[in-house]
Amino acid sequence: MNVKLITLVAAFVMLSLITVVSEVKALEYEDKPDITAYVVGSNHLDRGEQKTIYITIYNPAERKRVSYSDKEEAAFFVGREDMFFTAYNVEVKLEGNKYFEVKTPEQKIPALPPLKPINLAFIVKVKDGAKAGKYELKLKIRFDRIDKLLYLDTYSPQLFPVQKTIQGRNETVTYKYEVLSERYKLGYEEESRDITIPIYVEEREVKLKIINISAENMIGKG
Repeated sequence: MNVKLITLVAAFVMLSLITVVSEVKALEYEDKPDITAYVVGSNHLDRGEQKTIYITIYNPAERKRVSYSDKEEAAFFVGREDMFFTAYNVEVKLEGNKYFEVKTPEQKIPALPPLKPINLAFIVKVKDGAKAGKYELKLKIRFDRIDKLLYLDTYSPQLFPVQKTIQGRNETVTYKYEVLSERYKLGYEEESRDITIPIYVEEREVKLKIINISAENMIGKG
């Protein structure tokens, strides 16, 4: 009798810790995150010059209507709608060519929220063989956007220590606790963009150099 009672109690405890896994479909929302880029400041260089080119990247997505597949999904994203319009794991690389050397490596940004531009600096060197005129460099951008909620685990709140602090000689111990009540995993879709960045090479100014000055006898007639 006692053995059966203990088994029932153990089963009840196990059930209270089992997570509720919810499979959700792909999300539908109107204005998905995107990335544009443009040059800020001067993009004019001389042959042989090394210069820092500043490029602004920008996510123009606006917060618009989002369609949820069920109430549970809608409840999860309440207050988190900005996640839909944010570009994640952004990688930006400016590629050189036979006339330009880009000395700045690929730059990474964990998240690019909408309507919040970020300025990036790239060191560019013009090779001596470049002629005066307009050139185009390729700015390669890769980023992820949220595609779906793969699963959502919810369970009874549990307290667990995350930090231990010891103070003074009396060793006063202070514990900090956090409540874990859900775990989720998001699916992402990879996006890529190739943006043209114009660069201008200036014609070198012709400088006159005085080599020699000679004076000739000049006779004025009255």
